[in-house]
Amino acid sequence: MASVRQFRPIGTVIISALLVVNVLMRSWQENKASNEIELLKKRLALAAKVLRDGKWADLPAKELVPGDIVRLRLGNIVPADTKLVDGAYLQMTSRFRRSRHE
Repeated sequence: MASVRQFRPIGTVIISALLVVNVLMRSWQENKASNEIELLKKRLALAAKVLRDGKWADLPAKELVPGDIVRLRLGNIVPADTKLVDGAYLQMTSRFRRSRHE
């Protein structure tokens, strides 16, 4: 006579609960990572110190217009196409010396 195993739902319940916990944790982590990326984008948004109307102002790079005078310092990222007017200790690596307008 063959023995028939009785179905025990406890294993199914435990596995289902673990899957639900896994989905909730993954959603929370993705949300947290997305928020961190947005914060980094805001902090790393290009800005420039610009001379307009005789006053220096910090402006987003997307608001620069031809004729703006931009102050660059050591470690600054050049926010747009610029023409160097004045400065000391200017040194560039060769990959940045090439101009698009040559």
